[in-house]
Amino acid sequence: SQLSAREFEVAVALNQPAHVSVINGPLPVGAVSKFRLSLWLEHMGDTQASWSDPSSRQARESLKFLGQINRDNHDCGAKCESHLLEFCEYVHQNGKVEFFR
Repeated sequence: SQLSAREFEVAVALNQPAHVSVINGPLPVGAVSKFRLSLWLEHMGDTQASWSDPSSRQARESLKFLGQINRDNHDCGAKCESHLLEFCEYVHQNGKVEFFR
């Protein structure tokens, strides 16, 4: 929660195979897809066409870039434009943090 000392992540796997449309291509068009896009809007403040296919290289690179910018802003005390931060890869016993870069 952003307003308390509790922090957590939730992972959810959702599947709607009947909502993959031959007309719209291999991208889903059902409630799961709409839910994912609403999460992007809520946490990123925007949506981009490249995010409609979360498995695409363009989507991954775009989101990773935004997460890195926010991590850098967070680390130097600047304002983050969205809620997405790059996760650290490893925290050493002395507190040193290594990132995926």
